[in-house]
Amino acid sequence: MKKWTSQLIKLHIFGTFLFATTIYVPDDYPTIQGGLDAALVGDTVVVAAGTYVENITWPATNGIKLIGSGESDCIIDGDSLASVIRFEDNLGGIIDTTTLITGFTIRNGLASGLWSDPDAQGGGIYCGDNSNPSLLSITITGNSAIMGGG
Repeated sequence: MKKWTSQLIKLHIFGTFLFATTIYVPDDYPTIQGGLDAALVGDTVVVAAGTYVENITWPATNGIKLIGSGESDCIIDGDSLASVIRFEDNLGGIIDTTTLITGFTIRNGLASGLWSDPDAQGGGIYCGDNSNPSLLSITITGNSAIMGGG
């Protein structure tokens, strides 16, 4: 039984990456949030150059790769409304280093509220409850918060 279970797990992992898809923003979805919400484990969301005014809540899916065209020309702007990208506490630590964000400038996030409120933390990127995404080639600038502006 143990060998059978091990084989099923290997098949699931292999199958997940075998059928991974690439989602393009804005071609397939007009927003980054829309692309992320459509993504499954192992999928890649590729974002074209431009400025995207969004406040993104990461979906409960680990292993998504969010790839921008580059820090100088692919910007996610929080419009001073909330954190730019949030990995909420209710994800329960499922987000690990197989989740990747690369090739963006993250700017104009604002996390406000009481100092003990999670909404007041992480103006640029908020990582709650043991979320641990990989960040590569990211510029985080011009964000504010009661705790953890960047």
